[in-house]
Amino acid sequence: MPVPLPELETPDLVLDRIDEGFYAIDRDWRFIFINRQAEAFWGRSRQHMLGRSMLELFPAFPNSASHRAHLEAMTSRNAEMRVDTISTATGAPVALRLYPSPGGLSVYFRDTTRPRQLERELKDRTELLDLAESSAGIGVWIQDLASATMTATPQYFHLLGIDPIEGPVPQDFVRNFRHPEDRERVRTRFRDAVDAGAEEFEAEYRIVRPNGEERWIFGRGRVVRNEAGVPVRYSGVDIDITERKQQEAHLRVVVDELLHRTNNLLAVVQVLLQQTAQSSDTLGDLLPKFSARLRGLGQSATLLANGGWLGADLSELIKAQLLPLADESQFRLDGPQVRLTPKAVQNLGLAFHELCTNAIKYGALSNATGTVDVRWHLADRSLDIRWKETGGPSVGPPTRKGFGRVVADNILVSGLGAKVETNFLPDGVEWLLSLPTGEFSV
Repeated sequence: MPVPLPELETPDLVLDRIDEGFYAIDRDWRFIFINRQAEAFWGRSRQHMLGRSMLELFPAFPNSASHRAHLEAMTSRNAEMRVDTISTATGAPVALRLYPSPGGLSVYFRDTTRPRQLERELKDRTELLDLAESSAGIGVWIQDLASATMTATPQYFHLLGIDPIEGPVPQDFVRNFRHPEDRERVRTRFRDAVDAGAEEFEAEYRIVRPNGEERWIFGRGRVVRNEAGVPVRYSGVDIDITERKQQEAHLRVVVDELLHRTNNLLAVVQVLLQQTAQSSDTLGDLLPKFSARLRGLGQSATLLANGGWLGADLSELIKAQLLPLADESQFRLDGPQVRLTPKAVQNLGLAFHELCTNAIKYGALSNATGTVDVRWHLADRSLDIRWKETGGPSVGPPTRKGFGRVVADNILVSGLGAKVETNFLPDGVEWLLSLPTGEFSV
């Protein structure tokens, strides 16, 4: 018995099943076929549209870009014409494929709203990634471990200081940018980590750009293995951490300097206590003197802390020591801007504190009419400071060496290499200091 042949699908049925919209028109613009995709896109029944003119059914179609494309396709001898335009029926972007025939025109079309949206989203994400890469100094890369090659984003090559390279580059090419002292260390650590079964690896190392500039890089990646457990791919990011490394180095310097200053400060406190005790008859006499000197020392330390322990301005130091003890109207300060080293700030702070304390007890600041004139100027190889009191009681040389003389002799002279001179003039004390160039800057 003969086997019946399968029934062949008609062209109309085939066109109804494709995933594109399709319609055919004659040369009078009348619809002669519309498939289900076109019917759904327009939201109209094809029975209502067949036999009617496009120009009538879609009033916005005449003289539109889509209309002009249809006209050109009808008169063209080309077998196919492709156009991206806007549907005058829905306002959606569409991609048209127009095929002329002696009887009219066949048109395939696809709604490109979603593809365009995806394209825009991809473009936006790419731009965001590029922005994040460039602003944060991040390069993205993928290594093919079997071929020992790497493919990377443009920003990765910018990190190396070279122009972007498209396509794979040999792994050894990029490794050669690593600092010679770090090159083998990173390679050995990576190989050991992979051999131990690690899925992730990270390292910090230096690179040397073609212009000789050194930069610090933090790299982190993930290892991908095949079904046999063999590493086949390693992908991740490199981040420029040079600024962070510089900050860490600066912090270490600051901490070391702080420890050094702290040790010096403790030694100074010990001297303060010993000298104050020697000049005090009772504990009740010792405590206020010692507390006042500690506060003076604290004023200098606060100035240094505010300046990152890098030094302080001379005028600010004088004000910090004098204003808590006496009326500002009794002082006159005059001199150029000078920045003292941390050591000079600490030691000169003690000297000004003692000068002010003595002036309050015995000198110009012991009454309301006395004044203190502090002037300084830059000499050839020194900073010369003059403290001059006027308007106070008559003074004479002290009968014993007080703490102020200890500061001048032991701390300023031996500690800073300064020259100090104290003159007990009839109209008030004159104190002169010559500080060497290494202890200040302008």
